[in-house]
Amino acid sequence: MPAQSPLEPLFDEFPPTSTNAWEAKIEEDLKGKNRSDVLVWEALDGVTLQPYYRREDLQRIDHVDESAAVPPLAGGDDLAAQSWTVRQDVTHPDLEEAARLARRGLERGADALGVVAARPGGDGDRTPLASREAVDRFLDALPSPLPPLHFSSGPAAVALFALFDAAVRERTAADAIRGSIEFDPVEALANGRMHEPGRAFDLGASLVRDDAHPEVRTWSVRSTPYHDAGASLVQEVAATLGALSESLAQFTDRGVSLGEAVGSMQVVTPVSTGYFLEIAKLRALRLLIPQVVRAFADAAGASLSFSPDDLVLQAGTSGRSHTRYDPYVNMLRGTTEAMAAVIGGCDVLRVRRHDARLRAAEDFSERIARNTQLILRDEAHADHVADPSAGSYYIEAATDRVAENAWSQFQDLEARGGLLEALRHGSLQEAIARVRDERTERVATRQQVLVGTNHYPNLSERRPDVRTDDGTRPGDGARPDATDEGAGRPSRSEAGSGASATDFTEARLSRLREAVRGGARRSELVDALTQTASEEAGDADERSESGGISSLPVVRLSDPFDDLRLRTAAHADATGAPPTIFLAPLGHPAMRSARANFARNFFGVAGFEIIENLRFDHPAAAAGAAVDEDADVVVLCSSDREVPDLAPALRSALEDAEHEALLVVAGNPETIEGDVDADGFIHLGSPLLDTLRAYQDRLLASGG
Repeated sequence: MPAQSPLEPLFDEFPPTSTNAWEAKIEEDLKGKNRSDVLVWEALDGVTLQPYYRREDLQRIDHVDESAAVPPLAGGDDLAAQSWTVRQDVTHPDLEEAARLARRGLERGADALGVVAARPGGDGDRTPLASREAVDRFLDALPSPLPPLHFSSGPAAVALFALFDAAVRERTAADAIRGSIEFDPVEALANGRMHEPGRAFDLGASLVRDDAHPEVRTWSVRSTPYHDAGASLVQEVAATLGALSESLAQFTDRGVSLGEAVGSMQVVTPVSTGYFLEIAKLRALRLLIPQVVRAFADAAGASLSFSPDDLVLQAGTSGRSHTRYDPYVNMLRGTTEAMAAVIGGCDVLRVRRHDARLRAAEDFSERIARNTQLILRDEAHADHVADPSAGSYYIEAATDRVAENAWSQFQDLEARGGLLEALRHGSLQEAIARVRDERTERVATRQQVLVGTNHYPNLSERRPDVRTDDGTRPGDGARPDATDEGAGRPSRSEAGSGASATDFTEARLSRLREAVRGGARRSELVDALTQTASEEAGDADERSESGGISSLPVVRLSDPFDDLRLRTAAHADATGAPPTIFLAPLGHPAMRSARANFARNFFGVAGFEIIENLRFDHPAAAAGAAVDEDADVVVLCSSDREVPDLAPALRSALEDAEHEALLVVAGNPETIEGDVDADGFIHLGSPLLDTLRAYQDRLLASGG
């Protein structure tokens, strides 16, 4: 019998199953339970996802055309494979070591360098590229021609670019700057790095008009400030569209053509741990950014072609979920985030070092971050596929939902005066804060898991050598707010219009270059870029009122738990040992094992020392072992049915031994019959962070 061709249908012998038949089977299996409550997933990001999708769902999605030869996000009519630039950031605080790591990275797979002028939130390091001399020394270590250089972030990136530009112009003809400047005027206002809208947009327009660097994307639209502040995925996309709209309106008011603006633009976005939804986010950005551009073109009566393929999309793995304890888990997060970025269609990718929150860059951590991308490219061959998620019922549906919800929020922002007005009024900060509070509450109660942080902690891990750039206590990463007290709220057209008193024109940019050639340091250049008009007039008191925008904070989800463990570690350093939690498994074998596992994870999150045994035959034996270990807390791990008998016996045995320890029951008092004399209960419904803080306060106060 001849072998069946793999191209022949394999399931023709099976009758097709209709959606109605599937729905009927689901209803039968649920046995009266509400389908929406059990199977429909409503993500925090405002996206509702069904438990399954079928081909017919694609027919309801506008951007999907199954008859088209090429999917709309596949990268052009020739169905070119998805490729991306491997970026490695230069962050080491020692100039010579930074140069060595940069060269080593380029020799071992990196395609481009990120030159970091400042890192929001205090994560990582800053290479001291503060003078022309330092820049020359750094460039001497790089190959010629130079690799693409991406300068981040904010006004400091512009100053740093000016230093590099002056140095490169005096080098060989083979050298030229390629890459990008990650200056987003809206971000500079939103994070408090600039205080006057007029100056921010004047600077942005000057960069757009700069035709001396045709291979440099001279301005960026960054979703980073909204992401880092805790925004939902939909809020992040909507705010990005709003920032784009603000900049395009301000630039064109200053005489910049729409073609000049979009031709020098890139979009920069972090990619977090949501995987499928993050893929959808990047794809939604590719769909929606051209819609905003086309709307501006239509309004101006301009003829401008800008397709999803024309968008330069730079992605970086997020720091929002990065932890200080158990940092190796960050490697795994970086892997899934990088995969999402690649599958989502990024053009440039930066993978954050797993230990960026702990120590300076080193060969190992940079190698792992770099190789994460190289494995995706050279082993998984992800660069051989054009839009690999195209046609996926689930991802296409998620892309559609993200795009639809984000577009709706963007339209609402525009109707209310635009993104700047929302920032000035505080409505966007408030909306993001509501999502942030819900997200942090989910992490605090373990509804959202952070592996190694609020679940499955590494019990053998010792206190990390925590270091921050600015000398602040770990966790204090929020940017200082700019007050809006007494600030006027001009209309969108008035805020930073071309008639602004700041008048940051190309002439001023020329003076910046002259200052570079005169030996000015980067800090002096940044001051020149960010100084307000009132300061120039000698009235520094007006500075805080110029923008009227309260800065967005930087949030790290693990910080409350990391701080909890650091407090325990500090106590251990001072007293010689952390508080000890003794697990007492008694009774029913399956239940004692399950609840011991639960208690181990629960108390381990706080960095307490966990002492455990497989089982005890009776409470007296457990109490004796707890006394021998000088335990501060004894946790009864048993079944609900046995707890009313075992808890009093265990308490009595501890009292007979004159050992003062808290008796905690692993179980829910609402499911245990009768009153149980215990100092506390832990169970799935316990608010994890608050409960651990309460035990920590009690134990540390008592010297335990």
